Amino acid sequence: MRTATLMCGALLLAGIAAAGESIRVATCAIHPGEGEEVQVDRTLLASLIETVRPDIVCLQHVPRGDAGSGKPELPTALAREFGMNLAIEPTEAAGSRQHGNATLSRFEIVSHENIPLPGQDGDERAGCLRVTVRVAERTLTILNVHLTLDPDRRVAQAASVLENGGEDPVVLAGNLGASRKGPALKLLLSRFLDTADFAASRTGEGASHAVEPRPGLILVSPGMDVLSSRVFRSPETAAASDFLLAVAEVGLREPPENVEDKGVYDTDDERVTEALVGGE
Repeated sequence: MRTATLMCGALLLAGIAAAGESIRVATCAIHPGEGEEVQVDRTLLASLIETVRPDIVCLQHVPRGDAGSGKPELPTALAREFGMNLAIEPTEAAGSRQHGNATLSRFEIVSHENIPLPGQDGDERAGCLRVTVRVAERTLTILNVHLTLDPDRRVAQAASVLENGGEDPVVLAGNLGASRKGPALKLLLSRFLDTADFAASRTGEGASHAVEPRPGLILVSPGMDVLSSRVFRSPETAAASDFLLAVAEVGLREPPENVEDKGVYDTDDERVTEALVGGE
């Protein structure tokens, strides 16, 4: 048995907006380990959430326990511990165990579903979990993505994510199973913005595309503001995860005024009716 651990320490985020004005998203793929059995240290994953304090957590390749074990699954235990809502969908089965994508949210989960990806075989880790959450009076779509290692199918899967990604605003978090400079990312960037690139443009530092293991990916639709983006690196996370922990702080802009709303008045208000008939 191989124990996959995820260590985390102090993670400082710059440019944080006031409470309620921004959304903090974290993403990390759990190392698949060797063999069918992988034991993930829940205490250390809980430490990640406690340290980073994200509003949304996207985890990929999450092991789901045996149905008869009597123990709560890892995502369920984390959701209970932090009072977060949970959406989880399997992407592969290995023996009596399953692996999948899990999204934890401090916001209400309105709906969730797994988006079938092209060429997704039973032994594939690839998958896209689409979750809709309610933030104040608005809805936000979260795409929790883990694409295949096969380069040809990866592009086709990225195209499927674009086709089924839902309406803006959207946050896409996860990993592409390959270089961030490959054709799959280029395809996704036809719709989304890379938070790492925008954060780098503010600080004058280059984005961490060449880091090994590579950072997780967080993309957003153009109608959102990128406030900060960070990657956490340590020997422990490199050994435990396919992709390094990535965290981004993003903001939702006010929706534009609908043209249809212009010229609509509250005729139950006598001040409005007086103005409409020429009164003061």
